[in-house]
Amino acid sequence: MMALRWAVLSFFAILGFWFVPGRTWLQSDTQIYAPMFDRISDPTLYERDIMVQRQHVSLTLYDEVARFGHEATGLDYEYVLGAVQLATRFAGVYGLYLIGTALGLGEWAALLVPAFLSIGTFIAGPAVLTFEYEPVPRGYAVLLIFLALGFAMHGRSTAAALASGIAFLFHAPAAIPFLIPFAYLLVRDRQWRPLAYVVAAMAASAVLAVLQPGLIEKQPFFSQVDPEWEKLQRIRASYNWITQWRPRNFQEFGLHGLLAFAAMWRLWPSLGSRQRTYVLWMPVIGLLSLPLSYVLMERYKWLLMAQVQPARAVLYTVVMSGILCVAAAVLASRWWERVLWLIPVAIVALNHYLIFDAYLDPARIASTAAIVAVTVLLLQVRRPVLAAVVAFSLTAWLFLGVTKQTNYAAIHEAEIDDVGSWVRRNTPKDALFQMPELTKSLVAGIFRVRSQRALYVDQKSGGQVNYSREFSMEWWRRMAIADDKAKPLASWRDQGVDYIVLKAATKFDESPAVYRNAKYAVYKLR
Repeated sequence: MMALRWAVLSFFAILGFWFVPGRTWLQSDTQIYAPMFDRISDPTLYERDIMVQRQHVSLTLYDEVARFGHEATGLDYEYVLGAVQLATRFAGVYGLYLIGTALGLGEWAALLVPAFLSIGTFIAGPAVLTFEYEPVPRGYAVLLIFLALGFAMHGRSTAAALASGIAFLFHAPAAIPFLIPFAYLLVRDRQWRPLAYVVAAMAASAVLAVLQPGLIEKQPFFSQVDPEWEKLQRIRASYNWITQWRPRNFQEFGLHGLLAFAAMWRLWPSLGSRQRTYVLWMPVIGLLSLPLSYVLMERYKWLLMAQVQPARAVLYTVVMSGILCVAAAVLASRWWERVLWLIPVAIVALNHYLIFDAYLDPARIASTAAIVAVTVLLLQVRRPVLAAVVAFSLTAWLFLGVTKQTNYAAIHEAEIDDVGSWVRRNTPKDALFQMPELTKSLVAGIFRVRSQRALYVDQKSGGQVNYSREFSMEWWRRMAIADDKAKPLASWRDQGVDYIVLKAATKFDESPAVYRNAKYAVYKLR
């Protein structure tokens, strides 16, 4: 029977990795990390790229794992980091299962927790995902925290300390919301050895930050964001400034909080002291992160908070809301009560949001009803394993085929890969490129990595505005130049650009193309 349990959990992890929510590369933040890793391997690359010159990956375990895997196996970073992503996906799925068993669902019914939660949710406002598509440090850390929480709720403190310590080394802000109640319980119960493991992980993180090269531009610990820099951060990193969020985002978090507390009230009599601590503290810490972010970012304008991004802890309110609603549904004795608890879980699994404009869409209503009806029916006839497998499979199928949700845009093209390959083979390493027509497109970031050449500027690189004021001002200056639609294409040479990449249909009479395919053409300016 243990083999069946692991088979189901593996089914959730592997299908989730490949299909829903799926995985991506060079779709988001890996456009920033990948060229930084290439430069670590070959310091002669990207010498004129302002984004890559200010590396921050060395402050975490992320770069160590990537470099070790790359050097040990010879595989590209995409596959090394993808393997870690799959491993942490397993860890997160198993952690959700452990949380379910800790809540008293039983060995088989607990499979329903990862069945619904491992579909993943995008949380608007702080712009964070419960199951990341990209192999990035925060994604690893969040899933390891799910595992740590599962261990901790079962009283396996040493395993929880190790999992949360590794999570802290990958991405400390994602681990802190769990470490607060965990450390409290360790001190209360005088479990000093697990606490020592956590402290050791924090110390190791501090050593990494001190001994490894991080940001070129150092800031005092309590430095503040000045008005000019704040303006740029509000434009490019609005997820850190909660006064710029939509009112709907706060309504969403309020509803998740209410659901979490309602389900908690339903489960409270059956929970032990340890379980009560975590199911209470995790959603509360998530909600408190919002006023904390307001005070530290909006009022005090503490620069460190732009990098820590405390408001993203609200992720744990959303996750605990789903977990507790599934648990309340399973433990309910009446079918209609199960229906009521599962409706919000199914809505979030299908749409990401509780509040959604398209609820009147018949396809969405029918999809939600189908998931809830099938799951409740199978629970009523005491087939929890089948209920879990069907719930996950049906949700994934309806998500992709009926409601036609898209987690990420299809931006990868063989033609841009071909351009990058030609450029890498036929141009100097110190050449500077620009894609004038695609400055605000993610295609520019793909080109940077495929070609291993510096870009003058692109929109995605602006994600670094949280880390460096000098970079932020220079990036904004360059974006202003790129936004000048009347600017002659040939004038890019005045900015030190050696080559421009244009769409194949664009006319450029200054010089013949040195490379052309069906979609793009490369022109030499200097």
